[in-house]
Amino acid sequence: MPREGTSRRALLAGVVGLAASACDARDVRLRGAGATSPARIYRGLFDAFERRASDVRVDYLPVGSGAGVRHLLAGTVDFGASDVALAPEELGALAERVLELPSAVFGVAIAYRLPGVPALRVSRATLVDLFTGRIRAWDAPALRADNPGVPLPALPVSLVVRSDGSGATAVLARLLARIRPEVAAELGVGRTVAWPHGVGARGSEGVARRIASVPGAIGYVEAESALSSGLSLALVENARGEFVAPSGASLAAAATGAPDAAHVTDADAASAYPLAACTFLLVPHELPDPRRGAALARLLFWLLGEGQGGLDDRASAALPPALADRARASLAVLRSGSTLLSAVD
Repeated sequence: MPREGTSRRALLAGVVGLAASACDARDVRLRGAGATSPARIYRGLFDAFERRASDVRVDYLPVGSGAGVRHLLAGTVDFGASDVALAPEELGALAERVLELPSAVFGVAIAYRLPGVPALRVSRATLVDLFTGRIRAWDAPALRADNPGVPLPALPVSLVVRSDGSGATAVLARLLARIRPEVAAELGVGRTVAWPHGVGARGSEGVARRIASVPGAIGYVEAESALSSGLSLALVENARGEFVAPSGASLAAAATGAPDAAHVTDADAASAYPLAACTFLLVPHELPDPRRGAALARLLFWLLGEGQGGLDDRASAALPPALADRARASLAVLRSGSTLLSAVD
C-alpha cells in the first residue's frame, strides 16, 4: 500500500495541475478528495452542478476515505468524502468542527467470477465464512446449501480485498459483525481490517479488475464499478431472510428503513439490500476564503436539493426526503469569518 506521503504528493500534484489548467480567472475551483466507492456518483453530481453554475469547477480525487479525511485535516482540500461517518477520535482530531453531510445512497456489491454460474446466492452465515477464510472452495457445503441445483465448480475461492483504507471495507466489516459479533474482535471494524487471507487491491477499480481477471475470484466493490466491469453480482441475504441484489430500488428501501444516515447498512426493511450505506461529504463549518466558501455552499445546497433528483439509477439512490431535508438544514451553520453562507441558489 502506498505510504501517506506518496498519496499526499500525488494529490497535491493533481490539484496544482488542475488549477493551472483553469482558463477563466473568474472561476472558482473547488477541491475535494476521498472515497473511491462513490466516485462515479460524485462525478455525475459535480458535472451536473457545473452545467448549472458555469463559474464553479469541482475537482474530486478518489484517493480513499481515510486519505480524504487526512487531506481535509491537512487543509489541502475544501471538502472530504467518506463512505462512513467519522469515528469520535477522528472528530476529536479535527481542528475545526466539520459537518458530515449524507449525499447519496450507494451499494457495496459482492462481485465474483465463476464460470458457469451466472447467479449466486450468499447467505449471511456464508458471507461471514467467506471473508473470515473458513470457506476456501466453491463447492463447499455451505455454498451448495445456498445454491441448490447450481453446478458449483471445484475451484478454490480467490478472495479479493481492499489494500487501502476504504469505506467499502467498513461497510462490509460492519455487516459481518452484525451477523456474527465475535468477528469485530477477530477482524476489527473500520476502514482497514485484518483479513486473514486474500489478495489486496487498491481502490474499487483495482478490486474490480482483479476479480475480472481471476476465475474463482470473489470480493467486495462498489456496485457501479462492478456493473461497469461486467462482473456478476451475488444476491446477499438481508435481515429479513430475503436474497437481494444491489439496485436503485433495494438501496432506496434500505435508506428509507434506516433510523438515520449512519445506520443504513443491514436495515431491517423489506427488499433492502444489506450492504447499502450513505456516503458523506465532510465540510468544515468555517471556510476561510469567502468566494470559495460561497461556491461550496451553492454546491451543497443544490446537491441536497435539486441534485438529488438525478441520483436514482441502477447502482445508487437519492436520500429519503427526511434525511436530505435534515442535512440541508444543517448547512445554516456554514460561515466565512462573520458571514453566514446561507443558501445562495
